[in-house]
Amino acid sequence: MEEIANNSPNTIYSDLVSSEDDILGIIAYSVYKRQKISHLESSKVGATSLQELASTPEQQDFYRQQAIGLLDNFAKLYLEEDMQDRDIVFQDKISELETSYTNKLREFKPSFWSGVWQSVVGAFVFVLCMGVLVFTLWAWKQGIVSAVEVAFDVTITKNPEPVLK
Repeated sequence: MEEIANNSPNTIYSDLVSSEDDILGIIAYSVYKRQKISHLESSKVGATSLQELASTPEQQDFYRQQAIGLLDNFAKLYLEEDMQDRDIVFQDKISELETSYTNKLREFKPSFWSGVWQSVVGAFVFVLCMGVLVFTLWAWKQGIVSAVEVAFDVTITKNPEPVLK
């Protein structure tokens, strides 16, 4: 049997890798190669016994499962690192936008003294409007002539008829 294995071509690669784009198969083959090197270093037995073992469907499934585990770990590590990088970029962008909007809001916010002057002018205008309103209502009740006489302390007389010459 060993003689047949030595004379037959090694079909492990074609058994594990179905095409050039079969990443999982390529990784499974690398797992096989790693196991083969380890086997050759640790034992005096030739490579044929390992090739016979590697040719079994169970062992090939083992290689594929190992490849799946390696790809899964790689994907997890890569995605974790990618998410951390994206989170850092996202946080930097948020900080940049917060700073930008804060500076823009400060441009529109009036100063303290500007607010005080607005309040003083507003109070003065309010009192003036209320005074005009109260005077108008009082004058309407009293009559315009008597309201003007009382408000300005004057006497309004009717003009005599002009004398024609």
